[in-house]
Amino acid sequence: MKAKYCKYIKMSEFSLWIDIEQPYRNDEFLEILSSNSNIEVIDSKIIHSSIGPLEHTQTVITSLGEFTIVQAFEGFEEDCGTTIFSNKADLMKIVFSTLDAAGT
Repeated sequence: MKAKYCKYIKMSEFSLWIDIEQPYRNDEFLEILSSNSNIEVIDSKIIHSSIGPLEHTQTVITSLGEFTIVQAFEGFEEDCGTTIFSNKADLMKIVFSTLDAAGT
């Protein structure tokens, strides 16, 4: 699957950030991630949602551990966007390589 919907910035070996100006969608991201045979998405849960400021936090459980997706839609311009992070560098390495292979 060739995804051209967003580019990410690698913030560290544990996190990435996607600017709010890009058309990021959780379902497309999880579909791309599921295309990698080295990782299986087991479950996804919304752990926080608010309307002031508008934000959404989701935990994704995979066969390699958990990562978190935080989407901020309001606030300071430099804070708006999507952050994906985990405390497991090996899990994030798979996330980075899968996104790179998909053409993001």
